[in-house]
Amino acid sequence: MSKYLFIIILFLAACKSDRKQSPIRTKGGESIIGKWKVINSNFSPFEHISFCEKLDIGSIFEFDKNGSIKVYQNENDKMNCNQTQSFWVDSSGLNIFEYDFSFKYELLKLNKDSLIIKTYEVPKYFFKKLVEQGKTENDTTREIQKNGIIIKLSKLNNGG
Repeated sequence: MSKYLFIIILFLAACKSDRKQSPIRTKGGESIIGKWKVINSNFSPFEHISFCEKLDIGSIFEFDKNGSIKVYQNENDKMNCNQTQSFWVDSSGLNIFEYDFSFKYELLKLNKDSLIIKTYEVPKYFFKKLVEQGKTENDTTREIQKNGIIIKLSKLNNGG
């Protein structure tokens, strides 16, 4: 019971801290609300923690006005792959919260039709391949950890 109480207190503190601005807008007033389609990435497939293991060009990120995010592998998917996640935008970037942990994307650009985010997370499937080869890292993992994966998205017309 005390474990759950601690998680709730931690969640409430995280929600309260550094949310002086709107949870869905940047300092410049740009809104992230709507549907965004991945149009480019410097590493494919990339991962959105924790259930969306292989996303690529055409994947969809949908941000709603209530602070929920849904991620779809492609435009035709009816079920989102990321279970239940919430988000907020603050000075540290695009923050994602799932159950009992959070992670973030650097927010490189956000305007009415363009969103560029960056993550330093090496996709789990990539680590699985390395383990099968008897390795723990290689040039690609070092490159991702150093320079990140940059994901470019374009806002869909019906996205909000």
